[in-house]
Amino acid sequence: MALIGACIKPLHSNSSSSFLKHIRTLGLRAVRSVSLPLGFFSNAGQSVLRNNFRSNILEQKLSSTVPTSCHGESNPLLLLEDANFPRYDEVGAHHIKSGISALIHQTEQNLLAFEKDLAASDTMPAHLFLKRLETVPDALSRAWGVCSHQKQVSVVDSIVANVEPMFAVRDSEDFRLAYDEMQPQYVALSLKLSQSVPIFQALKAIRSSSSWDSLPESQRRIIESEIQEAELSGVGLRGAEKLRFNEIETELAKLSTQFSNNLLDATKAFSLRLTRSEEVSGLPQSALSLAAQIARGLGDAEATAERGPWILTLDMPLYLPAMQYARDRSLRERLFRAYQTRASELDEATRDNTPVALRILVLRRERAQLLGMANHVEVSMATKMATPEAALALVERLRAAAWPAAQRE
Repeated sequence: MALIGACIKPLHSNSSSSFLKHIRTLGLRAVRSVSLPLGFFSNAGQSVLRNNFRSNILEQKLSSTVPTSCHGESNPLLLLEDANFPRYDEVGAHHIKSGISALIHQTEQNLLAFEKDLAASDTMPAHLFLKRLETVPDALSRAWGVCSHQKQVSVVDSIVANVEPMFAVRDSEDFRLAYDEMQPQYVALSLKLSQSVPIFQALKAIRSSSSWDSLPESQRRIIESEIQEAELSGVGLRGAEKLRFNEIETELAKLSTQFSNNLLDATKAFSLRLTRSEEVSGLPQSALSLAAQIARGLGDAEATAERGPWILTLDMPLYLPAMQYARDRSLRERLFRAYQTRASELDEATRDNTPVALRILVLRRERAQLLGMANHVEVSMATKMATPEAALALVERLRAAAWPAAQRE
């Protein structure tokens, strides 16, 4: 099961994100990772497309506006468009319900207005359609991305930022409860947008129009991806099948959060205090300095990079240097085993992701079959250039190349 846990990539949204949906959120949303330190990551190609659209979008915002405060208090989740970067340090658990609720309401109004305009237009020009489509969920996507990222604060991040050791403020129980309360509403609205028949029909109308071949390649690529995404999101389902599909998506989102929480808790739970210089022999100065800084944060006030003590964790800034440079074989083995068995049946029962992963597999298969596919592999590969056969062949090539070295070690 440890292997299953390592291979399962939980879904962090209602479905496989399309090209345009990545564009909507990459600008200010950090990657949600339980092992990397806080930071921003973007795709250059998608950012270029986003900037091309963004210049005119702000001039064509829908008439309604989002309030910037709730109950008289300024809410940082409602101020994201006024800042160059999200104000992570100002977002607290009490901001989530009020902020996300306001943004969900606003997004629903945006969607209704967009669908109304589509109904009143024979064929909306592609460039206007794409600008409106990006605008509809933009504020909500940004805010939800901030909330999701805030939950993934590592041990290293928390201590380096002078947060209470081993208990990141942003990943408090209150924060998780507020996030979990709003997640079903966020998923429901995401599904409503993905399954919008007026938007889907407008996309197909653009693709079948006489101007299709003259559109820029980037716009044609986005429209094709949006059509495919809508189909994979169940836009063609009706009645009981659609209801069941949406139930599955809601449960998958909940399971994904549980999976991530267990993995984060397991990562936080491990720390290894070392006191002898030979134990950390080979580690680069940067890793020794960070390990000593963590030790000071956990109570060893006199810890230094030169004399120790040092505390290693399973966060990437310490785990990777230790695995790559530490000369102590037993230390590397201990860290490796701890990392590979996080949130598995070999970990604490409360953090065991075995039943979570198995349930995800069952639901993914049922969802695929509702979409007329055999399994989740077909769903996943539908948006990729690779094929299942090519992916398996690559895995086998890697195994064959790595196996001799693994046996020697």
